[in-house]
Amino acid sequence: MESAGKAQEQVRRILGSETFRQAESLRRLFLYLAEKSLAGEGASLKEYIVGVDVFGKPQDYDPQKDASVRIQAGRLRQKLEEYYRKEGLADPVLIEFPKGHFELRFLQKEEVARTAPERRWKQAALALAAAWVVTVAGLVMVRGGGAEPLSQEQRLLWSPFLEGGKPVLVCLGTPLFVKAPQGFFRSPRINRWEEAAKAPELEWMRAEMAAGRALPVHIYTGVGDAMAAAEIVRLLSAAGAKPALRRSSALAWEEQSQSHIVFLGPPKYVARINELPIRLELVMEGSRIHNLKPRAGEPEWLQGEWPDDALHVEEDYALISRVPGLHGRTR
Repeated sequence: MESAGKAQEQVRRILGSETFRQAESLRRLFLYLAEKSLAGEGASLKEYIVGVDVFGKPQDYDPQKDASVRIQAGRLRQKLEEYYRKEGLADPVLIEFPKGHFELRFLQKEEVARTAPERRWKQAALALAAAWVVTVAGLVMVRGGGAEPLSQEQRLLWSPFLEGGKPVLVCLGTPLFVKAPQGFFRSPRINRWEEAAKAPELEWMRAEMAAGRALPVHIYTGVGDAMAAAEIVRLLSAAGAKPALRRSSALAWEEQSQSHIVFLGPPKYVARINELPIRLELVMEGSRIHNLKPRAGEPEWLQGEWPDDALHVEEDYALISRVPGLHGRTR
């Protein structure tokens, strides 16, 4: 970005916003990172330095044992995203806080719109349908509030779903559960019935399976997928579409050929994705995203952070992919 004055003005605008008004520690962190980044020192910032300078950590502070700086950085990213979803929708300058770094990026909004199609590894690719299909793998945050117009960035992704008058189906991944007289059983390693018949952890249920008293069930979904479905339905409804919910395991081929489809969840929980003839350059492998054909400056792997001593993932990635549908009858 050319004008430092515009960048500084945007920093002041954010610090004075309602979104940041009561987040004193995040205001302090944001101002520090902004000043260092605008001074050309952002690339050299490390977690230890930020901890000492911003949060007053002692000299013997060990980032490997104390994750508070990473947690605060994650909260700041969320706050910035919240600000630009609401108060900052019309702001001329976008401030990004890339994961894995402490340097902020200052971009003109028109620059973002111009380069967004080229930033494919951030938007990724996966899924299918008659028109367009989006697959989201990972956690998606839900924000409250009523109907809002789509932002410029959101329209880059969702506008094809709003054209042509075709139905939009939001399909939830449905992992395999085994229903038996003893109750329900779920193993993350198993997602096909033929695998369940051989799985060592189901040895105790083998007799029930042989007698037909243990059955496969695909009627549950993950909390993250349910939250994502609620957010996408809200978003598309506010934009004028009429989305409907489906279990991916109950999706008919006819519906796939005549509708826009939004698949939610890892491919292993969405059987229809695995049956489609598509080749992707970004794929989920375990808990990581694999960039099969990285371009210059793109990482080959993306993986979130889940320290051994933490109860929850501190930072994670989502894979969002959009591809033409079964018959390519779209733009």
